[in-house]
Amino acid sequence: MKKFLFLIIFAISGLIFADTGISAKKDTGDTILELIKEVEEEPASEKNLPKYERIIKFAEESEEVQIFLIDELYKFPDAKVSQTNRRIIQGSYVSGALKKQLENKQKIITISDGIKNELKVYKILRETKYVKVEYLEQLLDIERQGGIGQLYYNYDVMGMEMYQSATGMQEDADTLINALKFPFFLEASGEKVLITDINFNVLADLTTIIGFYAVSDDYDKSQAVLDKKSKEIAEKLLKNDTLKKIYEKNNYSGIMIEYTTPKVKQSKNEIYKTMTEKNQYVEMKDEAKQFLLEKETVKEQENEK
Repeated sequence: MKKFLFLIIFAISGLIFADTGISAKKDTGDTILELIKEVEEEPASEKNLPKYERIIKFAEESEEVQIFLIDELYKFPDAKVSQTNRRIIQGSYVSGALKKQLENKQKIITISDGIKNELKVYKILRETKYVKVEYLEQLLDIERQGGIGQLYYNYDVMGMEMYQSATGMQEDADTLINALKFPFFLEASGEKVLITDINFNVLADLTTIIGFYAVSDDYDKSQAVLDKKSKEIAEKLLKNDTLKKIYEKNNYSGIMIEYTTPKVKQSKNEIYKTMTEKNQYVEMKDEAKQFLLEKETVKEQENEK
C-alpha cells in the first residue's frame, strides 16, 4: 500500500558531469546533500534546475528521508507561474526539507525548513522574475506580522502527526491483510458481497477511517439501500477480533465501505465468476484489481514449486 502519492519525475540520477546536473547512476543521500549545498549558492538560478530535479526525484523515491508535498506549499495549481520557476520553487522547498535529514542521517519532520527555504527563493523570483503565488504571498504577510514562527510550528506538528498516522496505518493494514485473507465474501441484506481490499485514509483533521472495497450486484438499488448494506457490513467486520483490536486501539473515526458494481446486468453466479477470474474484475478500483492479481500471482508461483 502506498502511503503517499507523489508526482513522478523521470530523470537519470548519479554521477555529476560538468554543471548540467545530469547523472549516470543512482544518487545517494551524500550526493544529494552536496547538490543542496551547491544550489544554495544561487538558489533561484535556472541553471540549477537539473539539480533541483534530481533532489526532488531522490525525495520521492528514497527510503532514507520523509517528506510531505503539501498542495498549498508545493503544487499551487492555480498560480500563473512558468514551469521552470515552478520547479525552482518546488525544488527549494524539497531542498530545505531534506537538508537536516541528510546531515543527521535521520528521518525528521522538517516542513518548516522547507517553507523557510521556499520563501527565501520565492522572494528572489518575485523581485527578479515578477513571479506571484497567492499562498506564498499570504505567508509573507504572516511573516511581516510576526506570526510565521507559530505557522512553522503548526506545520511541523501536523507533519509529525501525519507521519505517525501513516506508519501506524501501514502496520495495521499489514496485520489486517494477514488476518482477513482477502478477498472474502460477507452476507448483507440477504446478498453475498465480495470484500476485495482495504484502504486507510488520513482525513484533513488527521482522524482516520478504515475503508474496504466491496463488489456487489446492486446495480438497480438506491443509495439508501447501499448505505444500509454498508452499515451492516461494517458491523459484521467489527466483530472480527483483529479488526476490533486495531479499531479500538487507534480510535479510528469509522469504517467506510465503497461499492463498485458491474456495468452489465448479470446473474449472481456470473458476477462472482467474473469477479474471481484473473484479469476479469468488473468496475473494481485499481487498487483492488492489483491486490487480487498479486494474490493470484503468488498462488500460481507456489503451485509451480
